[in-house]
Amino acid sequence: MPRFKKQVLYGGSFLLLIIFILGWAYFSYLKPEPSCSDKKKNQNEEGIDCGGICGNFCFPVDFRPIELIRDPSFFKVDSKHVSLIAEIQNPNGHLATTNFSFEFKVFGKSETPIKIISGESFLYSGEIKTIVAPNVEVDLSKVERVEFIPARSLWIEDINFPRPNFKLQNKKTSFLGGNIVAEGNIINGESQVFGEVEVIAVFKNQARTKVGVSRTVITNFKPDETRNFSIIHPLVENVDLSATEILIYSRR
Repeated sequence: MPRFKKQVLYGGSFLLLIIFILGWAYFSYLKPEPSCSDKKKNQNEEGIDCGGICGNFCFPVDFRPIELIRDPSFFKVDSKHVSLIAEIQNPNGHLATTNFSFEFKVFGKSETPIKIISGESFLYSGEIKTIVAPNVEVDLSKVERVEFIPARSLWIEDINFPRPNFKLQNKKTSFLGGNIVAEGNIINGESQVFGEVEVIAVFKNQARTKVGVSRTVITNFKPDETRNFSIIHPLVENVDLSATEILIYSRR
C-alpha cells in the first residue's frame, strides 16, 4: 500500500478513535441530565418542561389569563373610608385557578398610588367573580380612580376543582337606623367542611347601578348546616332594597 494511503488510513482511524473517546466522555460525564428547565420534552413530561415528573401545569394553546369585565370602582363608606370592587372572569372553560394574588391600587391626581391593598383569591372554570376590599381607610376627597391587577395564578384542570354547592334562602334587605342590612341564610350542600365562606352584598339603585358593597365571612361551615348571615352598610342615597345582590364564594 502506498505510503500516502497508509497515512490517510491511519490518520482517519486515529481521528475516529478520538471522536469516539470524546463522544463517550460527553455522554458519560458532560451531557446535562434531562431536567424541567432544559426547554425540551423529555423524561415523562406531557409538554416542554411541564407535566409528568415536573409536576407543573401544561397550558393549552388557547389558554387566556384572568380578565377584567369592566373598570374597577370605589364607593363611599364615609369621608375617610371607601370600598373597592372589581369584576373579573376566568375565560377558560376547562381550567380553574386555585390561587391567584391581586392588588387594588387607589390613585389620586398623580400616577403614584395613595393606597395599595393586596390579597389572594381563586376562580372556578368559566367563573365570573366580584372581588371586594371593603372599608379601606383613605381620604375620600383624594380618590380619583382604582386599578385592579391580578398576578401569579396557579392553574389546574377544572375536574380537580369543582364548584361547591351552596343554597341561599330567605334573603332580605332592610333599613336599620342609619344603615342598610342584608341578611339571610345559607345551606352547605356539600359533604365537607369549608373553613371560610365569603358572603358579599352588592347594593344597587333602581337603575341597577352599583352604589355600595360590603361583606362578611362564615367560618367552619359544616356539611348540611344552615348558617345565618348579616351584612351592614351605611345608608346609601337612592338605594333600592329589592335590587340587592348576594354573592357566595368559598375555596374547595
